[in-house]
Amino acid sequence: MMVAKHFLDFYVKSSLHVSLCYIAFYAVVSAHAGFTPGWIELTAIGTATLVGYNVAKYIHLLNEKFPYHYPIKLLTFLCSLVASITVIELGMRAFALFAFCTILTSLYSLPELLGKSFREIPILKLITIGASWSILAVLLPYAIQTDSIEELLNVINNEGIYGRLIQYSLFVIALCIPFEIRDLKYDPPKLRTLPQVVGTQNSEIIGLVLIAICALLEYLMASGFNVHGIITYIILAITALAIMGSDKIKSDYYASFFVEAIPALWLVLILLSSD
Repeated sequence: MMVAKHFLDFYVKSSLHVSLCYIAFYAVVSAHAGFTPGWIELTAIGTATLVGYNVAKYIHLLNEKFPYHYPIKLLTFLCSLVASITVIELGMRAFALFAFCTILTSLYSLPELLGKSFREIPILKLITIGASWSILAVLLPYAIQTDSIEELLNVINNEGIYGRLIQYSLFVIALCIPFEIRDLKYDPPKLRTLPQVVGTQNSEIIGLVLIAICALLEYLMASGFNVHGIITYIILAITALAIMGSDKIKSDYYASFFVEAIPALWLVLILLSSD
């Protein structure tokens, strides 16, 4: 039992879980857009996500000991090598997109700018995570398929994918709210996270409103009812229930394992529906 717990702790703390769940999210978004991602694509997505999350979580502990610090540092180093190789292999447009999202997420992990910590700007973490997750997932398939930046911009404008960018950003922000509520007992007040600013109950209400907006956008953008749309509504309903349970289920694994796995469930439902 202890061995299983140690493995699960390492699996979560090393960001392996979040990286696999983001791979699932990326595959779902790609499927909705009619793309089938390749292994190099998925490897780049997964390894870059793991490196990004571990840098954000542990950069301030670089010279200190933390649980599983040697294996996590080694895994992060190896993934950074793999991410560098695979991202370059995807081409310059993909590289530029990864670089942009890296800069975007770095706004939260950077310690200081102009004498003020980015971590002290209210709700910045939610915005950067939501934007970076959706921008990379939505635009990367187009960046790989097109031959120039100009063609990529034309495709983006013609495809009308701005609604999807907004929808997926709001979904990710809503999905992060259980984590924000869980971390109330760990976060110092100066971080000014959403629950610290508006309270737990209001944070849950905001999350439910965001999910309702996602459902409305799905209805407006979908061409009639189809299997993907129905599955999306199911996932949105599950996410809403997960948000409502945020302050009732106290286990750290509730957010970091079960809620995090909602995109993986989304992918499983899509794969089952395609058989």
